[in-house]
Amino acid sequence: MIFNRKFRRWAWLLIVWVVLMPADTLGEPGKPVLFSYFKVYDWDIDFIADRYEMVVWHNHPRSVKNLPVLRQKNPQIKALLYRELFCILREETQLAESVGHYDWIMEHHPNWFQKDIRGNLIEVPEYPGRFMMDLGNEQWRDFWIKETMKDVKEGGWDGVFVDDALTSVKMHHLPRLRNYPTDANLQAAVYGFLKKAYEAFHAEGKLMLANVSNSYDYPGLFAQWLDVTDGIMEEHCSGSSWTWGPHVGEAQLQAMQTARKADKWYLCMTYGLWEDQSLMDLSFSTYLMGLSNKVAWSYRSEGAHSKRVPVDPVWIDEIGLPTSDPKNAGAVWLREFEGGTIFLNPTRSFQAVEYFDEQYMIAPRSFRKFIQNSPLEGKQNVPTLPEL
Repeated sequence: MIFNRKFRRWAWLLIVWVVLMPADTLGEPGKPVLFSYFKVYDWDIDFIADRYEMVVWHNHPRSVKNLPVLRQKNPQIKALLYRELFCILREETQLAESVGHYDWIMEHHPNWFQKDIRGNLIEVPEYPGRFMMDLGNEQWRDFWIKETMKDVKEGGWDGVFVDDALTSVKMHHLPRLRNYPTDANLQAAVYGFLKKAYEAFHAEGKLMLANVSNSYDYPGLFAQWLDVTDGIMEEHCSGSSWTWGPHVGEAQLQAMQTARKADKWYLCMTYGLWEDQSLMDLSFSTYLMGLSNKVAWSYRSEGAHSKRVPVDPVWIDEIGLPTSDPKNAGAVWLREFEGGTIFLNPTRSFQAVEYFDEQYMIAPRSFRKFIQNSPLEGKQNVPTLPEL
């Protein structure tokens, strides 16, 4: 019942947005850009074609079958093949998440596997049945690129989405790595892998985006790795990740602007329950700070409706399209829109902001939305603040 009521509430304006929008205007600056992650069913194709700018799918037979249908309905959509970077599966499934076969690699190229300090293979603790590969091994890099490129071309994909571009030796509770004792050692190997793959895919006119973990813990890393990709996904954008450290929210917002100004993709994804309207709104308000033609949003529901990305039409109806770049008011971020202004507080403390000579408090990790048809009707803009 909650789903039906919410979906009806959102669906009408989303249809006005995208279905009635001429195809050649999709993705222009200011238009909301949505992306779909993983799930696809035959009955979803019309919904996805009408509402999404990008899809990230496994190389599953169902995805391969539906991709030409999707392209026919929406020729402009970007379709990326999902591919795991740092590990392979002992028993591959129809999802085809990794490249190569465990037994064949073990027999012919056992040195491609990453070992722990005792010389043992590393079965990823968080993902049993997956084994870590040596990301600095040139033969493994070449094999991964060749096999992935073959799948991309044969499947008619626009490029590849690289998952798990690790930044820390402690990710996924890994044991101590024989070849990479420090984060910096591992980061150098991952960067080298991404750079080689990016050059290969670009030479073939294909995209390569990456899911980069915890870049906010390493100043300068996001910009450096952005240079060797077509864009980066923040898998835990907004929401709970802002409780992981006082710097996380600010770093995510800065990364979004870095990608936007470099004309690279930034995929902002938030995990949450469909019924959690406050989290959904916080995630979407965060996304609006970067709203542009290559900043995309996905709310990945952890409930039964994970294949749908909701967008609240009340937001768009009230706030309209952006009329300014994001700005800072102390620790608070703000952006002006046709219908009002959004203030976003990514910090752990209350922040005071002034809006037309009135002072307001914004709670930690939250936002406030001021609409011009409120008691502030008739006033034009907030005082000019320095742009980022």
